[in-house]
Order: sequence, then C-alpha cells, then structure tokens
Amino acid sequence: MEDNLLLKRSIVSESPVKIEYTLTKYCFRITEVLRVMEKCGNQHREIIMANKAVV
Repeated sequence: MEDNLLLKRSIVSESPVKIEYTLTKYCFRITEVLRVMEKCGNQHREIIMANKAVV
C-alpha cells in the first residue's frame, strides 16, 4: 500500500523500533471506490447467507 501511495511510513523511534503508518491525501481520493466495493460486498454476503438458510 505504501508503493501505491496509499500509506506513508514513518519511523517514530529506533529503540525499540516503532513505525507509524498514516493515510496519504491520495488515499482519500479512492474512498468513493471503496464505499462502492463495501456495498457490493455487503450485498453479496446477504445473498450468500440467504442461500445458506435455504439449504
């Protein structure tokens, strides 16, 4: 996700090593796509669960 510019990695401390990840501005550009994917996933789960209840 870092390579895709969605997260920024920062080393906060060296001993012990602590790494912090933050969302980039670019990451917020894809929230609309993620919301559509979430909706699709929720609908798919409902269909699967309904079919399991029938069997």
